[in-house]
Amino acid sequence: MPLPRPTDAAPSAPRHSEPLPLDLTIAMACVIGLSVIWLMTLQRIAHERAQAIASAMEANANLAIAFEQQVHRTLKAAEQVASFVREQYLNHADTLDLRRWETQGVIRDAMFNVVSVVDERGDIVRSSRLPLRVNYADREFFTTQRDVVPDLAQDALHVSQPVLGRVTGRWQVPLSLGIWRKDGRFAGVVVLSVDPATFTDFHRQVNLGPGGLLELTGLDGTVRGRKIDEDRGFGMDASDLPWFQRRAKAPAGSFVNEDGPDGVSRIISYRTMADYPLMVTVGTPSTSELASTQQRRGAYLWLAGSVSAGLLLLTALLLLALSRQRVAARALEASEALFRATFHQAAMGIVHLSPEGHILLANDKFCGMLGYDMAELRERTIFELGDPDHQQEARFLLRKRLSSDSVAALPEVEKTYLRKDGSLLWVCEALGVVQDRQGEPERVVAVVQDITARKALEARLSHDAMHDVLTGLPNRLMFHDRLSQVLESARRRQGLAAVLFLDLDGFKEVNDTLGHAAGDELLRQVARRLEACVRAEDTVARIGGDEFGVVLATVAQSGDCEQVAAKILEALTQPFALATHEVQISASVGGALFPAHGEDMDSLLARADTGMYAAKREGKGRFCWRDLASDPAAIEATAPAKS
Repeated sequence: MPLPRPTDAAPSAPRHSEPLPLDLTIAMACVIGLSVIWLMTLQRIAHERAQAIASAMEANANLAIAFEQQVHRTLKAAEQVASFVREQYLNHADTLDLRRWETQGVIRDAMFNVVSVVDERGDIVRSSRLPLRVNYADREFFTTQRDVVPDLAQDALHVSQPVLGRVTGRWQVPLSLGIWRKDGRFAGVVVLSVDPATFTDFHRQVNLGPGGLLELTGLDGTVRGRKIDEDRGFGMDASDLPWFQRRAKAPAGSFVNEDGPDGVSRIISYRTMADYPLMVTVGTPSTSELASTQQRRGAYLWLAGSVSAGLLLLTALLLLALSRQRVAARALEASEALFRATFHQAAMGIVHLSPEGHILLANDKFCGMLGYDMAELRERTIFELGDPDHQQEARFLLRKRLSSDSVAALPEVEKTYLRKDGSLLWVCEALGVVQDRQGEPERVVAVVQDITARKALEARLSHDAMHDVLTGLPNRLMFHDRLSQVLESARRRQGLAAVLFLDLDGFKEVNDTLGHAAGDELLRQVARRLEACVRAEDTVARIGGDEFGVVLATVAQSGDCEQVAAKILEALTQPFALATHEVQISASVGGALFPAHGEDMDSLLARADTGMYAAKREGKGRFCWRDLASDPAAIEATAPAKS
C-alpha cells in the first residue's frame, strides 16, 4: 500500500517547541556576550577619544582667546601711538620731531621698528629714522587709507600684508592710520612698522608642545605671522586652509584638522577678532593630545579579544574592565589637575562668574592682582571689586555680554578695580560666555590683564608733550593753547584778558659764573615764585631759555595787569638761595591787553614782546605796556631798587 501524502494524513495534535541545542544556546550566548562586550568597548573608545578632543579643544579655545587679546593689545598700543602722532602732526606739524621723541623716550615701545608720517603724495615727511627720500604712494596701506571715506566708524588701524621695508630693509607688517584735515581732505597716513615675529611671540607665555601652531591671518587670506615649533613664516596664502574657510560660516570654533599646512594632524581653535579684520589660530598635534587615549584604546581592544577567547574568563575580564575604568578615571583626574595647574599658572587673571556676577573661581594671578584669597573673593561679586561709581556700568556690560548672540567676545574694555589695600588697579578685561547644552548662559569667563603701568605711561607721555622738563611749567605749545582758549572765552563774555612776557635780567651772569646746574636751579625757583603770583585759573609757562609767559584769564581793568606785573617784579627781586651762593636778579616785563592791544593771539604776543624789550631798554627791572620810544605816555611799574 502506498504511503499517504501529507495532505491525506489526519490532523495531528499540537507539538511544543523543542529546546535549542546546548551548543547553539552557548553559541548564541557567546555571540550575544561578544556583541555586548565589543559594543561597550567601541563606545568607550569613542567616548574617551571624544572627551580628549573636547578637553584639547577647550584648552586651545582658551589659548586662542589669550592669543587674540595679546594681538589686540599690540594693535591697540600701535593705534594709540599712531593717533597721538597724528594729533601732534595736525596741530604742530612744524615742530614735530619723531627722532627726538624716540631719543627722549616719548616713543618707548621697542616693537615698532620705525614710526613715520607720510603726506598726501606718499612722501615721508616725518620719521623716527634718518631722513630718507622714500615714497609710499604705491603701498597698499597708503592707497587703502587714501581711498576710504573719512568717517569716525572707519577711523581704525589698518594691518597691511607683510612687505619688504624701504626704510629698514627688512620684512615688516605696516600698521597705518589715516590723516584727514578738518575739511575732510586726505592729508596722509601715520605708519608704524612691526616685525611679523612680534605677533607670534605668544609662544613665550605658553607651551604648545612639539608641532604647536600659532597663526595670525588677515581676512584677505594672507598670513601676517605663523609659527610652527621654531619655524616662522609670513605672507603665505591661507584661503585654502580649513580654518580660514570655516570662519566664513562661524567667527570662532574648534575642530580636528587631519592635514595641516605641513601635513601634521592638529586640533585647531580659531577666533575672528572683533575690532580688526584678522583671525587668530592655535593648533596642537593630535598625536600628543590623543597619546594617552590611544594607549587605552589598545588596552580595550586587547581586553575584548581576551573575552572573545572564552566566556569562562568573563568574570576575570569584567574585573579587568573595572580596573581599566579606574585607570581611565585616574587619567581624567590627572587631566583635570593639569587644567587646574594651567589655569593657575596663566600669565593673566582669569575668573569664572555666575550670570549674576558672583565669583565662582579665580586663578592665582587674579587673586594676586587684587590681594584677596579665594575664600574672600567667593563672598563678593565682581561688581563689588570695582569702582563704586561705575558699578551700574559694569552690570550693564555683563548683561550686554549675556544677551549677545555672537560667540566672539565683545571688544575689551578698560576699567578699574580696587585692591584690598584700597589702591587702584587698571585692567583690560574681556568677557566670554560658556553655554549649557540648552544654549543658556552657564557661566562667564573674564580674562583680566593688568595695564596699570601702561596707563601711567600714557599719563606721563601726555604730560611730557605739553610741559617743560626742567621747571614742570607748561611749555610754549601749551602756553599758546591756553592763550587761545582764554581769548575765545573773553570774546564770548565780551570781557578783558591779558598776556605778560618776562625775561630775567642777570640770569646769564649766574649761568656763566656759577654753572648750568645753578642756572637750572634758579629757573626752577623762579617758576615757583611766578606760580605764587597768579591765580589758579591763570597760566605760567616757560617759553624758552630764561623767558616766561603769563596768561591772565580774566582782567577787570588794565590796572589789574599792572598789579600782577608789580607783584612779579617784587617777588623776583628777592634773593635766591642756591646751593653755594645767594644771588639777586630782576626781570623785564611786557604786557598786552585784549582787546585794546589786539584781538588775535599773534598781535597780542607781538605787543607783549615789544613791551618786554622796551622795559629792558629803559633800564630793566620794570614793566611796560609797549615800546616807550613810540609811546611816551606808556605805563610802567618799576621794582624796588637792587641793593
